[in-house]
Amino acid sequence: MPEDRLILVSDVHVDEWPADLPNAYQQKRQRLLDFLDWVAESSGAQRFLINGDLLDVPQQDRQAILPRYLDLAGKFRKIVASGIKFGYVIGNHDSGLVGLDIALDDPPVRVDYPYLKVQSGARTLIVEHGHLQDPWLWDYVRQLAAQMLVNSPGPNHPNFLRLASPTASPGMPTLADTQLQLNGLWQARAEDLDPGSAEAHALVAALRKDLTENYGDVLDPQKDRTMMEKRTGLLQLLSTGGADAWGMTPTFALNTSDIGQRFEELVQAYYSGPHWRQVAQSRAAEVSQTLAKPVTGVILGHTHWPDEFKWTRDGQECHYVNSGSWRHDSADIVVVENGEMTLYRRRWDQEWPKLA
Repeated sequence: MPEDRLILVSDVHVDEWPADLPNAYQQKRQRLLDFLDWVAESSGAQRFLINGDLLDVPQQDRQAILPRYLDLAGKFRKIVASGIKFGYVIGNHDSGLVGLDIALDDPPVRVDYPYLKVQSGARTLIVEHGHLQDPWLWDYVRQLAAQMLVNSPGPNHPNFLRLASPTASPGMPTLADTQLQLNGLWQARAEDLDPGSAEAHALVAALRKDLTENYGDVLDPQKDRTMMEKRTGLLQLLSTGGADAWGMTPTFALNTSDIGQRFEELVQAYYSGPHWRQVAQSRAAEVSQTLAKPVTGVILGHTHWPDEFKWTRDGQECHYVNSGSWRHDSADIVVVENGEMTLYRRRWDQEWPKLA
């Protein structure tokens, strides 16, 4: 059995499952608990890593997390008690964890941001959630932050940057409230966007720009034919004339009933495209310089779209894996051992990988 086996998942989004699978939410949650038992008891793993976005931190309803997820916390304790090293890389839905410092020499859960370096066999790889490399998300956060802060507090509101006193001006936010709002900006969900909003416009613009980029270095005409054909079709569709439901010209011409479905297609196209392969290449090169040693493996999450790509740099083979997600019907798993990364694209009700 390999001595450095790592089991990795990302984008679990447990708190979204009631909407994702309204008729199978409890069954899938039980399968998640079974999966964590498998990690602790039968996987043969020495390391377990969640690459961001287990659930929203802080919760969007601003209620306490632990009472609702005691079952998960118990399974995590079981993993730690079994001797498996437990790590967590912060994602955009974990914005409330940024800056968390566990003041222990050997904390039970290691928390890293923005990436974690992993040594496996002869390969050095990095695990990063990936949201910091998302142009549209940055623009989305910038726009919403600007809207929230458009009315500066000014000198007449000295309580704006600290907890408000009982006599503070009505409507002025407390520091805690402001922090919650700022953290919440990162918790973007495409299904929550109004197709007529500025944020939706920005997504359409970002996708149009992405579709015109030259990704020849990361697209294989044979292996990626389906992806290339889809991108060509979308570019043609986005280039047709006429005003549409988003008020943009040129782009889709839609009936009102089509908006939600077509907008979801745009989101999937943006996050399943080759941009993230180039991100993996650039991050491998950047972190190689930082560490003064070659990084030849990159695992990203964030996109919810499992993917793999290999390239050669300085005579060495490099490998990128996107770990997919556990939203909707998915329950993707990545296994790393002896320097090799294996992506298991799975449904939530399928068996766990059969590992030697």
